[in-house]
Amino acid sequence: MSHQALISFCADLSLGAERRQREKDKEAERRDREKDKARMLEWLSRLSFRAPYDQRCEEHLEGTGSWFLNSEIYQEWKTCKESDLLWVRGKPGCGKSVLAAVTATDLKLETEPEVAFAFAFCQRGDESSQN
Repeated sequence: MSHQALISFCADLSLGAERRQREKDKEAERRDREKDKARMLEWLSRLSFRAPYDQRCEEHLEGTGSWFLNSEIYQEWKTCKESDLLWVRGKPGCGKSVLAAVTATDLKLETEPEVAFAFAFCQRGDESSQN
């Protein structure tokens, strides 16, 4: 085997080892994401979201939150492919939960059946929804 062929062979071995290491790293990263997802789903499964959602839907009048649903910020978030979190902050009792119910309803009406989305109600008096 010539010197050049030996160098080429060693380079190919090195590239193969680097490729295998990248694949191992990707697989480890995927496993970490899956573990994080499993922990999150376990935490979420202990919380009841249906009752707070139904209650908030009953509390508001038709058209409540339309200012938000038509806002540029909401429309950009809704159509953006890069972000999957919409964070709404405000003082206790200012209507964040009602706005969340209106938003969840809007998303349910426009979301394809095979697409999933999640929402949560964190209630000040319920520590289990805050941890």
